[in-house]
Amino acid sequence: MNFTFRMAAALLLLLPLACTSKGSTVDQPAPAPAPKKQTVAPAAAPASFAVDSFHYDEVSHYKRVQITIHLSVDAPVVKSACADNVNSWMDSQLPLNGKMPVTRQTAQQIASSMFQNLKKEIKKQEREGADFNSEDSAYFEHDVSMKMVCANPRFVTYRCESYYDLNSYNHGDEGLECVTFSVKDGKRWGWNLFTREGKKKLTRLFKPGLKKYFGVKTDGELYEHLMGGLPLPATAPYLTDKGVGFIYQTYEIAPFCDGSPEFVVPFDKLQDLLSPEAKELINR
Repeated sequence: MNFTFRMAAALLLLLPLACTSKGSTVDQPAPAPAPKKQTVAPAAAPASFAVDSFHYDEVSHYKRVQITIHLSVDAPVVKSACADNVNSWMDSQLPLNGKMPVTRQTAQQIASSMFQNLKKEIKKQEREGADFNSEDSAYFEHDVSMKMVCANPRFVTYRCESYYDLNSYNHGDEGLECVTFSVKDGKRWGWNLFTREGKKKLTRLFKPGLKKYFGVKTDGELYEHLMGGLPLPATAPYLTDKGVGFIYQTYEIAPFCDGSPEFVVPFDKLQDLLSPEAKELINR
């Protein structure tokens, strides 16, 4: 599924990159407290799947609005079915939407497209009565990060994080997705990791991981964080070296301050639920 962001205008924000920086920084009101986040270490690419890691930062202004763009990418530099599918997925996350490959050479053009989209949003807000010529300057930001977080000769997993902020007085909108591709043939894995019946039994295995995420020990403490029941996540699962990862988007089961709950269920807990093809991929 395309990266699900919760704003209709959701444009993916890129995490800070080191290529270049333009413009100057202006003083801004303090933003709302950031939600809980997990730090994920980058993965080393297998020999058959080399990547070019780059990032691009740009700060520009329109009237009294500061516009900040961050783009951070591990772009495949090999020719394979897996690389083609990773590139297609990356393209779908960005404003140009497949019209331009995501590479170090195209980073500035992609950032420019992101800037133009934010500028359109500013003009839309002006037509609706917003005043961006006042003394109180506004702050618009769009960040996107697509980094490889798990890699081995069998599969690679990418993590896409986005942040989209149209008003520094409120918290922005963010999205998180991890996607797994088979190195051999580029097949994308998600809910197809499980049999139909296995998928129905998954949520009974979620409590230990969620308790660890929230830092609690009892069911009662866990349910204090949840806003309702515990459905399957809207975001597809993904593979890690230790198990299958699951992500709930912000507000999906918990309030904004709890971020996007994510956890990994170990492979040994899932053997009876996995599809035969998934078992072959994992145990190959």
